[in-house]
Amino acid sequence: PMNIGILGTGSIARTMAAEFAKVPAFRCEAVCSRQQATGEALAQQFSTEVYTDYDAMLADPDIELVYIATPNSLHYAQTKAALLAGKNVLCEKPFVPTVAEADELIALAKEKHLFLFEAITTATTNYALAKQYLDDIGSLRIVSCTFCQYSSRYDALLSGQVPPVFDPACCGGALMD
Repeated sequence: PMNIGILGTGSIARTMAAEFAKVPAFRCEAVCSRQQATGEALAQQFSTEVYTDYDAMLADPDIELVYIATPNSLHYAQTKAALLAGKNVLCEKPFVPTVAEADELIALAKEKHLFLFEAITTATTNYALAKQYLDDIGSLRIVSCTFCQYSSRYDALLSGQVPPVFDPACCGGALMD
């Protein structure tokens, strides 16, 4: 199996860890969190190693792929560190805030012969429906699918807090996320 190290322990990390566990070709090898307790809470589900130091996790020779599920503003530096450590990377969306950073990371992955992916949900159900009814619809020029949901952090924003997902200084907000 491919051994995965998960960086971050938020809701998307927990969701993805559960999805990784469904695939026999994946094994959650480690979890890295700033806090030991949150790392242990996620790691208990998978009997994996817990790190509170990212560089230490990157030094683990058993980890082949790092899944990055941290605040948006950290993606570039953490992805670059993983690539430099010889790890394949699956980075949550948004990948990085600038084209220059994306170009740099793509070039680094190519140079090191590593895989580099952005984790983003596509509206595959919508495309399947369009394909199913293509004969009825007729000739298409464009298909546009939109997915929207109420943010679990929106109430905090309304109360005056600025969660990172809404903070432009953290690469948050509708433009980036």
